Amino acid sequence: MTTRAIQRRQYAEFKQMLERALTEVVLPSGIIDTNNIKPNAVTPSNCKLDASWDFRGIVSAGGQKLNTVETLIDDRISETNQEKQDAEEQKPSFVELHTKADLNQYPDTEVFFLNCVRSQIVLTLPRAFEHQGRKLFFKRIDPATNNICRILCTAPDKVDGTDGVELGSQEAVILIASSKHWYVFSKLN
Repeated sequence: MTTRAIQRRQYAEFKQMLERALTEVVLPSGIIDTNNIKPNAVTPSNCKLDASWDFRGIVSAGGQKLNTVETLIDDRISETNQEKQDAEEQKPSFVELHTKADLNQYPDTEVFFLNCVRSQIVLTLPRAFEHQGRKLFFKRIDPATNNICRILCTAPDKVDGTDGVELGSQEAVILIASSKHWYVFSKLN
């Protein structure tokens, strides 16, 4: 192998290691930029690749300490907590029902898939004044036409002036609670 081929291979390996290191180490913006790197200044021959790094002092950039264990742990914990919180906010709350149910049992559920293949489903809505602004999404998912699927109010509440809503096969409805009643926001056939 020629010397030039060895240098190219070493350069490629070095570049790959450097790229991997830069993806694993988070540096604040402005620490390294292309305006401050001289061409051919960072090459395998200029770097001691087998060096052992020992940072005993404080390493900081942009006013932030980079090498303290507490800072790294605290940053990672806050990132993890934020990720969990984001996941919980985005997590849809849904349930599939096969029989009658009182929706007070599902205070945080927004989406209900209703399957009437085996039997009829009669759902009882919670009191509207206790759930002002709550939106409930119902979708009948079965193709059966012989079983009834009803969504009823608790008296004295009404759904658009009636006692409830009936869903046919594959139909869907969105209900919204006001201070006194439930209203049909949308019904899809």
